[in-house]
Amino acid sequence: TINNTVMSDTEDSAHPASSALGTKEYWDAHYSTELGNYEESQDEGEIWFGKQAETRAVQYILAQAKKGARVLDFGCGNGHFLRRLRSSPVEWSVLRGTDYCEPSIDLCKAIENEQREEGQQQIQYTVFDILSADSLAAMGDARFDFIHDKGTWDAISLSDDRSTRLAAYRRALVQLMDGGGEFVIVSCNYTTAELRDFFEDGPLRFVSELPEPAKRPVAAFSFGGKTGAPFHTAVFRRE
Repeated sequence: TINNTVMSDTEDSAHPASSALGTKEYWDAHYSTELGNYEESQDEGEIWFGKQAETRAVQYILAQAKKGARVLDFGCGNGHFLRRLRSSPVEWSVLRGTDYCEPSIDLCKAIENEQREEGQQQIQYTVFDILSADSLAAMGDARFDFIHDKGTWDAISLSDDRSTRLAAYRRALVQLMDGGGEFVIVSCNYTTAELRDFFEDGPLRFVSELPEPAKRPVAAFSFGGKTGAPFHTAVFRRE
C-alpha cells in the first residue's frame, strides 16, 4: 500500500504521517526503474491496490458512460486503467492520462507504441502537475465526464503542506470536470467518510461508494484486532 509510515503523536489523526512517498523525487525514481524494466523485459509494472480495486472503478465508469464520454486519469502510472477502458465496447471521445512524473508518461507511451493495435483509439498521455497553477492553465478548456484517481491523492497527501495541496487538487477537479461530470477515487489511506470531508466542497457532491462486484466482494483484512477493507472508494458529481 501507499501508507507504510507510522503516525506520530502530533500528527492529524485524519492523515498518515508525512513520507518520502509524497515527493516527486520518489516517484521519478520509481517510474525510471519501471521504464527500464519494461524496456528490458516488457514488464508493465504493478497495478496499484490490485486488480480488484481497478475493476470496481472500470465497471462503474462503463456502466455510467455514454457514447463520446471523455475520461481523465489523474496519476496514470503505467496506463493500465485507460487501456482497460479502451478495450471495452464504449466509444470514447477522449482517453487521457496525466502524471507529474515524466518517466511515468514515457512508460505509458512506450507501452502504447508497442501494444496499440491498428484502428484502436490513441490514448493521450501528458505530463501534468495537479498542484501547479501553470500546469492547470496549460490544460486550457479541456473538460471531462469522468476523472479517476487511484492512489494519487494518497501519495501527494503524504506531505506537511497537505492542506495547500488539497486546495489545489480541488481547484483542478472543479476546472477540469464538465457539469454533471463525476470524480471516482480509490484510496488505501482514507475512509470514504474522510474522502467526503476532503472533496465534498463547493460544486462537488458525494454520490456513492463504488459498487462491489456481484460475483467477488472485496475481501477484508484484519490487523491489530480490527477488521476493515484494504481500500475505500467514493464518487463525487460536479453540480
